[in-house]
Amino acid sequence: MFGDRVSAVTFDVFGTLIGFKDTFDVKKCYRASYEVFVSKGLNLGSFDSFYKVCLLEWSKVLEKRFLSGRDTRRENFYSYVLKSFGYDFNPNSSIILDATKAFYKVFASEIKFSTEILGKISKLREKVKIGIVSDFVYPPSLREILGKTGLETVVDCIAISSEVGWAKPSPQIFNVALKCLGVDPRCAIHVGDRLDSDIYGAKKLGMKTIWIKKSVHPDEPLDQIRLQAKPDFEVNSIDEAFSILFKIV
Repeated sequence: MFGDRVSAVTFDVFGTLIGFKDTFDVKKCYRASYEVFVSKGLNLGSFDSFYKVCLLEWSKVLEKRFLSGRDTRRENFYSYVLKSFGYDFNPNSSIILDATKAFYKVFASEIKFSTEILGKISKLREKVKIGIVSDFVYPPSLREILGKTGLETVVDCIAISSEVGWAKPSPQIFNVALKCLGVDPRCAIHVGDRLDSDIYGAKKLGMKTIWIKKSVHPDEPLDQIRLQAKPDFEVNSIDEAFSILFKIV
């Protein structure tokens, strides 16, 4: 099917291997952080005003990711948010760290994971190397989640954007994973649910791709990206993605 043998598979995490409960709303996470800040005596106005500033600053993070490839950490993000309210806190200050931990405590409680995925990845791993390539701004939380779900035990490499300094669609984060796996991009396939970061980024590097098109992300520049990000396969679920992978590896 392909000119080069597939010898490695990389996966996105959230929206691909791990989903969220139907009740999940990211506002719950931000509210947890807001309550920490307020409990420490900060005057941030109403939660709605705080949340609007967070959305604005997050849009800047996403734009920076796409245009420059660089990523940040949640602690830096909250430092920028607080500056909008007249506060100047070091990203490593205890108040920001506490608010960040509160955010991800709620986040982690809202994930949904099928243990069947572990068996399928383990079976794939008998034939190819497995990597994770994730845009995530607080590595301790992601690594804890990967540990609790068991995913860290069935992969050979984990590349996290805020650790390596580069985010998808930058080729650098994919290169970090592929170098770790010891595989040429032409011999690797990436599975993800975003056209703008997963598919566009992997295709630019010469990787094969599977796009899980189960949802549309409102912040994706779809018209622009669809012209350049053409996945090798389009599926509606991770199960369909595995069916394809077992046929081509």
